[in-house]
Amino acid sequence: MAAEFKDALAALRGGAEQIRTVAMALASAVQAHRDNLVDARNHLASAAAGAFPDHSDAQVSATSDNISVTADLSADDIAEAEGLLDAAARGTALFTALGSVGVGNRGFVDANALNSLATLKALNELPLLVETGNQDSNTALIDDLENMATWNTPPLTLTAVDLSALDAYGPQMKTWAMLAVQYGNEAGVDPRLVLAMALQEGAPLRSGLGSTFYDDLSGGPSTYHPREGGIGSGTLYDEFRKDTTDIREWWFERPEGVGNSIGLTNMKEIQFDQTKAKYPDQFQGQNWSDLVGNNDLAMKATAYNLKLLTDDSASHATPDVRASQPLNQFLGSSYNALGVVDRSLSVAAGGDTFTPGEREHGESTAKPGGTFALVDTILRGTGAYR
Repeated sequence: MAAEFKDALAALRGGAEQIRTVAMALASAVQAHRDNLVDARNHLASAAAGAFPDHSDAQVSATSDNISVTADLSADDIAEAEGLLDAAARGTALFTALGSVGVGNRGFVDANALNSLATLKALNELPLLVETGNQDSNTALIDDLENMATWNTPPLTLTAVDLSALDAYGPQMKTWAMLAVQYGNEAGVDPRLVLAMALQEGAPLRSGLGSTFYDDLSGGPSTYHPREGGIGSGTLYDEFRKDTTDIREWWFERPEGVGNSIGLTNMKEIQFDQTKAKYPDQFQGQNWSDLVGNNDLAMKATAYNLKLLTDDSASHATPDVRASQPLNQFLGSSYNALGVVDRSLSVAAGGDTFTPGEREHGESTAKPGGTFALVDTILRGTGAYR
């Protein structure tokens, strides 16, 4: 228990120091901008006096706020003056500073300057224990802070660095990885989670490795060798599952749309339709049956389904739910629990729990060395993305 309190105190101390550092950086940046702005205005005012060299009789009135000219000027005169003033502006510190913002991650404050913010928010929301006299009850705080912090951490946006680094895994994995990043970034969800859902769902069959898929992939490119025929087998399997989904619903007395799952990311019809209804512009003219053999659509649908589950379910999670599991575990379980809002929302609100199978799916996603960790190694560990 002492370790958890030390972690909490360290987070508070680190957060206070980061806030101080960021405040000082912003203050310095604002002061520098003010000084550069005054200097630029004065520089332009000085340059304005000579902006009309062909009109010695021109009356130029220039201050740091305004420039006015009294003269009979042609369009060429104005264009020449514009060029002279533009050159003067480009020579100022203000122009140089503003031109560098956003280039090479340069800005007023580094993007990671407040990376403790998620932990600070978690501390504020951490459920307090009620003293029961039972020492074992105190262990309930273990990992709670770390779990809650994941719910406050913005999703990562990945940027390509060297996509050739993915070649070691083969063209199939490279395509999956690129699609996951494309649609994860587009939907505003962590691309690593998009690819993790594919690897946990249809990838073992489509790689031709089946039950050995995870062991082979865990060893990296040296042990991961997909077999020919996996892609075709996956498509044939999906065609069969698509055509027999109505029979499955009838046989097991399941509701409409809760039959078989198809595609690279094993998506059910009810899951696809709810995602399409939420984001109609993204899936116009496309249906659940189109997932067969269409990895592009499968990755896109999964990315937007995770966005749906994040926005409409996870956002309503109680502090106790957030303390009990990291966000990726909740989303992994939600995806396996039909991937529909009402099911995961009932868990988020605390009125229900995931079944053992659904929970295991989420745990496999988020646990150390789990699918998410494998994906991070593929995407960032190789240097393909940052």
